[in-house]
Amino acid sequence: MNDAVSVFSDWARAGRAEPMGEAHAPRAVQALERLAVGPGDRVLDLGCGEGWASRWLAERVVPGGEAIGLDGSAAMLERARATPRPGLRYVQGDLLALPFDDRSVDHAFSMEALYYIPVDAGLAELARVLRPGGRVAVCTDFYREHEASHAWPGQLGLEMDLRSQAEWEQALVDAGFVAVTSVRLADPAKPDHPGTLAVFGRRAG
Repeated sequence: MNDAVSVFSDWARAGRAEPMGEAHAPRAVQALERLAVGPGDRVLDLGCGEGWASRWLAERVVPGGEAIGLDGSAAMLERARATPRPGLRYVQGDLLALPFDDRSVDHAFSMEALYYIPVDAGLAELARVLRPGGRVAVCTDFYREHEASHAWPGQLGLEMDLRSQAEWEQALVDAGFVAVTSVRLADPAKPDHPGTLAVFGRRAG
C-alpha cells in the first residue's frame, strides 16, 4: 500500500493541488459557512492541502483570530504558503497526533482527509484539541452511499476507512460530540454527483 502523504505530495508536485481545491470548494463552502466562524476564533483546517479552505477561514477570523492549516505533506504546504493571508499559518503534522494543546482550538474543518486514517482515532484526537462547545464540520465524498467512490482505494493504492452516512454520525457521537447532524451538499454544476457528505457536531463539555 502507498502512503497518503506520499501520494498527495506527488499530486502537489504535478500541479494537481489547486484544481482539487477548486473542485471541492462549491460544495465545501456550504459546510464552512455553517461553522459560523468570526473574528477572534482559532480555527483548524485538517488536511489543508494547498490551503484554499484555510484562506477562506482566515478572512473571517481576523482581527484577533487565527486560522491554522495542517497537512502531512511538505509539498502541499509549500504551495499553500505561496499565498499568505493575515491571521493564517500552516503546520506540518500528523492527524493522529495533533501538535496542539488540549482544548486550544475553537472550531475545526476537514475536507477529504480523515478517511485516510482510522476515523475513530482521528476524531478522538480532534475532540482532544477542541474547546467545549467547539464546532466541527467533516466533509467527504468517500462514503458508502456514494458507490462510485468505492473504487478509490484500489485506484490510489491506499487503505481508506469507508463509512455510511449513519456510521459517520455515530463516529462523531462516540468521539464526544453532541448535536450531530449530517447533510449531502449538492453542486449545481454536477447534477449527477450524489453530494458531498458533511457531518457536523459540537464538542461536549
